[in-house]
Amino acid sequence: MSNWERLQIKISKAEEERVKKKAAASNVGAGTSQKPSVSDLSQGKPTQIARSAPVHKRKRREISEAVQEAERAREAGKEKEHRLRSLTLSADDMTVTEKSLYVGLDCEMVGVGDGGKRSALARVTLVDFDGRVIYDEHVRPRERITDFRTWVSGVKAKHLKAALSLKECILQIADLVKGKIIVGHALKNDLQVLMLQHPVAMVRDTARYRAYMRSHGKEGGKLRPRRLKDLALDFLGMEIQEGKHDSADDARAAMLLYRAQRTEWEKELRKTHLHRYTKANGKKKRNLRDGVQAP
Repeated sequence: MSNWERLQIKISKAEEERVKKKAAASNVGAGTSQKPSVSDLSQGKPTQIARSAPVHKRKRREISEAVQEAERAREAGKEKEHRLRSLTLSADDMTVTEKSLYVGLDCEMVGVGDGGKRSALARVTLVDFDGRVIYDEHVRPRERITDFRTWVSGVKAKHLKAALSLKECILQIADLVKGKIIVGHALKNDLQVLMLQHPVAMVRDTARYRAYMRSHGKEGGKLRPRRLKDLALDFLGMEIQEGKHDSADDARAAMLLYRAQRTEWEKELRKTHLHRYTKANGKKKRNLRDGVQAP
């Protein structure tokens, strides 16, 4: 064998060893970056600087993200605990007699008439100040039901087989809420289907409370009611109305929303009533002074 042949064999072996070492190094340090050549950069060829960050950097980033996620969860837990504690504190200064003055009301409707567009009462729930159910009955509408609205009301035909008549329900509810402060959301609709006329001063509607309303438009504007579902999530951290509605859950949520703002709510009502009384009383005095008979 000539020297030239021996030299070629050595070169081929050396090349094989170099390739093996390079492959082994790439497997061990998979995150090691590979610098682009000058020719690639000058020709504008796309280059891959690094396939992935080094292992220790990835781990450090993952740990940092996990810590941040835990911190966010802890803060959310603290905020929810604070809200629930404030609800408890708001009721600590109330006697059993004072609590008995409040009832939470919510109704579920079904559709009657052409296309089920008109609403009729199908379920009524009352809860006490602490959220305990004191009345929960299904009601049989006077008219034929054309749309049960089960997807939102949760009412099915089987629920109404042994249901109360509308007259029976109205009499029972009227007796239970007499002399009570009714708490609920969009109570105008509930009182309408129940055919009840309750004193305005004895109604606490979370849909009409300013702190729970939102103005629409870039420059503010008229305050408009928000959905009970959104209020419960934003102010109580509660998820309700996930699919079918439950009148018991809705009544409890409305009561909790009232309890969260009870002190400020009652202060505002006192100011409003005082302003109305002063304004009306001043008008009577002016009429008497000017010799006009007061109405």
